[in-house]
Amino acid sequence: MKFVSINNIIGRFDDLRAKASSLPHRDEGELYSIVQRAKVFARQIFGEKSPHLEEFDAVHSSFWPNAVHPNKEENERRRNERWPKAQKELVHLLNAMREEFELNLELAVAARGKEKSPPMGFDPN
Repeated sequence: MKFVSINNIIGRFDDLRAKASSLPHRDEGELYSIVQRAKVFARQIFGEKSPHLEEFDAVHSSFWPNAVHPNKEENERRRNERWPKAQKELVHLLNAMREEFELNLELAVAARGKEKSPPMGFDPN
């Protein structure tokens, strides 16, 4: 069995969160990359039925206003307004996912009789 470093997983969460926090305004390519990486990560950690997968899709689409205004300048203004709010939502979702991972890990350790060793397959270093 290959051991997975808990610190490596936490580091990946932190890396995604840092990229989301510093996402350049209206950089749709980087946004797509972050969301896709986050979804792969969610799928690998929480499984195919993880609600985080749909949550990332919802956050991704929230970067664009729902209603299209006939005035092009108004559409641009709305998109510019919406971007920082959606960016915060993305960061919050990544934070929640990290906290869920840490809580699940703590619960797994507690369920093993409060052993100091991590669950099978995890290396604390």
